[in-house]
Amino acid sequence: MGFGWSTHAVLLVLVLPAVLGSVYPEQVHLSYTDKPSEMVVTWVTQDKTKESKVRFGQSSLEYTAEGHTTTFVDGGSQHRKIYIHRARLHGLKPGESYEGWSKQFNFRAMKDGSDWSPKMMVYGDMGSRNDRALPYLQHNAHTGHFDAVLHVGDFAYDMHDDDARVGDDFMRQIEPIAAYVPYMTCVGNHEIAYDFGNYRHRFTMPGGDGTGMYFSWNIGPAHIISFNTEVYYYQSATTEQHQTTIRNGTAAFWPNLEDLFYKYGVDVEFYAHEHSYERLLPVYKGKVCGGSSEPYTNPRAPVHIITGSAGDKEGQDRFQYHPAAWSAFRSDDYGFTVMDIVNSTHLTLHQVSSDKGGQVIDSMVLIKEKHGAGSYTCDSAYIHTSFREKAWHHPRCRLLTASADGAAVTTITDKTSINSTRQKASTDSDASFSRTRGTQSPATRKMGFGWNTSPVLLMLIMPAVWGLKNVPPEQVHLSYTGNSTEMVVTWVTQDTTSTSTVMYGLSDLNLTASGSMTTFVDGGSQHRKLYIHRVTLTGLLPGHKYAPLALCDVLASGILYHRLLLEILSGHLIPRICRRHRAMKDGSDWSPKMMVYGDMGSRNDRALPYLQHNAHTGHFDAVLHVGDFAYDMHDNNARVGDDFMRQIEPIAAYVPYMTCVGNHEYAYWNIGPAHIISFNTEVYYYQYATTHNIKRQYDWLEADLKEANQPANRAARPWIITMGHRPMYCSNDDDDEMCRNPANPIRNGIAAFWPNLEDLFYKYGVDVEFYAHEHSYERLLPVYKGKVTQKTLFEPYTNPRSPVHIITGSAGDKEGQEKFLHHPAAWSAFRSDDYGFTVMDIVNSTHLTLQQVSSDKNGHVIDSIVLIKDKHGAGLYNCV
Repeated sequence: MGFGWSTHAVLLVLVLPAVLGSVYPEQVHLSYTDKPSEMVVTWVTQDKTKESKVRFGQSSLEYTAEGHTTTFVDGGSQHRKIYIHRARLHGLKPGESYEGWSKQFNFRAMKDGSDWSPKMMVYGDMGSRNDRALPYLQHNAHTGHFDAVLHVGDFAYDMHDDDARVGDDFMRQIEPIAAYVPYMTCVGNHEIAYDFGNYRHRFTMPGGDGTGMYFSWNIGPAHIISFNTEVYYYQSATTEQHQTTIRNGTAAFWPNLEDLFYKYGVDVEFYAHEHSYERLLPVYKGKVCGGSSEPYTNPRAPVHIITGSAGDKEGQDRFQYHPAAWSAFRSDDYGFTVMDIVNSTHLTLHQVSSDKGGQVIDSMVLIKEKHGAGSYTCDSAYIHTSFREKAWHHPRCRLLTASADGAAVTTITDKTSINSTRQKASTDSDASFSRTRGTQSPATRKMGFGWNTSPVLLMLIMPAVWGLKNVPPEQVHLSYTGNSTEMVVTWVTQDTTSTSTVMYGLSDLNLTASGSMTTFVDGGSQHRKLYIHRVTLTGLLPGHKYAPLALCDVLASGILYHRLLLEILSGHLIPRICRRHRAMKDGSDWSPKMMVYGDMGSRNDRALPYLQHNAHTGHFDAVLHVGDFAYDMHDNNARVGDDFMRQIEPIAAYVPYMTCVGNHEYAYWNIGPAHIISFNTEVYYYQYATTHNIKRQYDWLEADLKEANQPANRAARPWIITMGHRPMYCSNDDDDEMCRNPANPIRNGIAAFWPNLEDLFYKYGVDVEFYAHEHSYERLLPVYKGKVTQKTLFEPYTNPRSPVHIITGSAGDKEGQEKFLHHPAAWSAFRSDDYGFTVMDIVNSTHLTLQQVSSDKNGHVIDSIVLIKDKHGAGLYNCV
């Protein structure tokens, strides 16, 4: 049966138009209808547009699908309006591939000079798994309030793993950050494989040694230096030896970095490596260098910040029970640091906790009235009790940093020279880090925020050759060169292309920058080749916003390309990616494969990296999301919903994203040999629990099941699969006692309407029932009325006598996982509270496989069954 894709893909182009300006399509996702020749495209704009239209077809773009716009008014205090666009594509060829253009990104050129206030996000040690800070970082990158990211080493964990595919996953994950805000890096120990090959090839940093191992650049009033601690590393060295070597030098080369940075007046030193956050008092030679009761006002030595808590698969590091005197604040919360270089004398640092929902848990102001070499005088090192306690109990004590000749000097590196990791410290700070910049205008601050209030709209185009090869630009990221009129665009393709070109300019797209393509051969066993493209954009207007438009060079078709540009310019349209997708194959004689999960939030979404990766492989035909999205989509005036939809766009724009409704309606659709029904369990709960709602859904379900069981229909679609959010059975020790409730209304109905869903699904021969709600995974033996229905447990899933229930609510959310009862019922066959998702492969009319993939165990399958049914139909179950 294959996996549901055609070996002879037809090249088409999909275009989503919107009015030029800040109104561009986002949160794109696809969904199936009940016809394989159709596909629904849904997207969002933040303002109203003149039309909702999708153009598609072959090279002539001969088809247009007119859609419609609905205005969604959120129920929060702000009553935010979001414009939802839906267009139905007709006439698709079942099973063929439809390809689109590369994605649109917006970025701003660096402001010129030193008289402005750059703001940066700083962190280290972020992997492609357990990357807890990622949703906050992605959101912040889109606000326009940040001018750069400083990633202080250790990427992906590890980029070279799985023949560099982990590196691909990681670069795709940071693309929503790095394609909007320049992503400036520092090498770490996890990049050491194959002579730092992945790091050197994937990132493009300025100057220095030419490979990004050490370099410097200027931004606003700051000079930033990135250096490599790994030059001190040797295989047998312990962590303590390594850190001491960085601080003190080696026997063969005694000059050390601590003396060097002290001598030349470095103001702030960022480190990572330790999976935690720690702020130090000004320190030199292991002693606190203070001169007042305000340690960060004109400090006598550099200020060290360890910020390695963005999240990775190894987890956080504990702190020592008795830290040294120079340790002012410590936290093992996941999070990141925000640095705001206000002006030549003031710099602020905030530590944002992902664990605490984006709250600021530590804050300081660094004040330096003078900067320069030789300005430090740590000749009276002491600890003053008042400021020592102030730094501990009041983490918002005033701290500021200085600059020499108007240039603050900041260093970033992966390894800490001093740290006190092992024991967590407490904090009484309850400040919340606002993920929007606020209402303060740039005029209220001397330097502004580093963005132009009247941005000029420009377009950027990145072409690549498309055809039967899968070579769309991906892993796009920006980086500074140190010249405010330049920007480097780096991207990856999985195959070679004829050019590496970026077109940019005003509305006439009059500038072209050509670059280079290098072939990176990974050092793993497969020697995978990746094609790294680098183009330097020149002639940018400092401080202006560039709204790039990324197009693919569709088979070098000059006629098509010219037509598109004319349509863009005359009609004020922005083409927008709907990415690569494939129309559903026709008929029932093929094997659809799906990812199934529920309860995935916009925070702690542990399964997301695996889901994104799988969506891009081409091996999956749909996603079934069994309720509970974002946690909660309406929060923060529906902005949490925006964040969530952006996060799933890398899945939903490639693979149709089919949902189980929370409190809306119900639906069915056919795919391959399966008839899938999505129904609403919320009609039995809360304000929706009315007899009218329950009866209306029940009648609809029975009518649909009767139709699905007509002989011709059941022969074509033998598998009937349902998905509803709240389960009939489960073994969790949950607070609302749903699992232990003998009167579970989904299973038993209510007094006013006694017909129930368990009897209905049993009567009409439903094969598999998916549920979620419980934050865990559980597989049940075939069960009916609370009893296992098989006479023997030798092969319980061969011709079972009742439906098979699967609870798959472990994709990850802010509430965490659910515990299980100590003594589960006999029908519970397998349980796990690992984060993860379910893979369903409907092999043919008799065989269906289910596998549970654990995110906690790096994508390993922890449970697997084969469901075999020689016959399907109503009335076949016989649980006597």
